[in-house]
Amino acid sequence: MVPARQSTHPHGRVTEATPATGADSQVSDIHRQHLIGEAQALLARLVQVKPFEATMPMVVAAGLENRALRHIHDLIRSGRKQLGRQVRRFITGLQDNPEESPKRLQTGFSLLKLRFNALLDTFDIFADVLNQRSEHETGIWLAGLDILARDTLRLDGDYYHPPPLICYLDRGHGAAIRRARTRLPGGHSNPVAIIKVPRERMVGSGIGSSLVHEVGHQGAALLDLVNTVTVMLEQKAEQEPQRITAWKLYRLWISEILSDVWSVATLGVSATTGLIGVVSLPEYFVFRLPDGTAVGRAGNLKELELELRRVPTESIVFHGQRNHFSRWFTARTEFALARKLRPRTVSDFRTPEDLRTSLLAGLGQTLLPVMPLQQWA
Repeated sequence: MVPARQSTHPHGRVTEATPATGADSQVSDIHRQHLIGEAQALLARLVQVKPFEATMPMVVAAGLENRALRHIHDLIRSGRKQLGRQVRRFITGLQDNPEESPKRLQTGFSLLKLRFNALLDTFDIFADVLNQRSEHETGIWLAGLDILARDTLRLDGDYYHPPPLICYLDRGHGAAIRRARTRLPGGHSNPVAIIKVPRERMVGSGIGSSLVHEVGHQGAALLDLVNTVTVMLEQKAEQEPQRITAWKLYRLWISEILSDVWSVATLGVSATTGLIGVVSLPEYFVFRLPDGTAVGRAGNLKELELELRRVPTESIVFHGQRNHFSRWFTARTEFALARKLRPRTVSDFRTPEDLRTSLLAGLGQTLLPVMPLQQWA
């Protein structure tokens, strides 16, 4: 009987190896070579993760603040180097420890893949933002929003050291922020604040109200206002038990309230236009079958497109016969889509699936990147 021997796990732990037969050893060798090839493929893919400044074409006026670009570069570079060392250590462990069980080898490789995917997720977060900087005119537009965000976050006095802020555009009715110094997918701290501004808000006072509100979230976090005010609200709830429901609601919404205060203090009454734009939106489009059963729900054009691809044909016919699509488009000021659909009836299409195809085609033309500034003039 072959005695069991100790072996070193690819990540450095000492384990007890199980005795292997000749057939098992052959399978293990094949599996080991396969994992070495897969790990080498990870290294090859890792080489393709290049600094953004070497791959993103943009005019100088559309570029990021140097501090923001440097922080992003350092984050990606350190993550790539760390993961590269782990992969090479894994390959060395495979080659030096032939007694290691296939199960443990596969577990080690799976952990590497998870770390690799987390690095790519982090990279994609910034890639999605920076890709827009190369769009004609749009990149310069966004650089202006960066400056507005920095000015909004700046306070007189030495209260905090503001992080870099970068902006990008996306579909949807609400703005959002990924605050600086929060956790990224790979576990690293986010070095810059990333603000998503809805394309639908890039008109009039909606630009400032959306952007400044999100900057308020970052400012409140830097000043630790949420935790400070929360303590005060809890004290008020204890002092006034008859109004405990009101104080609990304040506690629930305090983050948004503080951001609204920041926005109003910066912009005045025009800061309320963003909130009004959200609360006055038309209702969700609820896909139903003829018997009334709900089979889907969409709150914006992108969600409507996704639902149109999956809901049953009966639901599309049901809504098409009642002009529900054109009415919903009109309510959301998508007048071109509404005019295109309104004169046509379900019977004008050869099959119900042709109606689905026509709706998707119209949405596909609408869900395009934002037009350059001169085309809005």
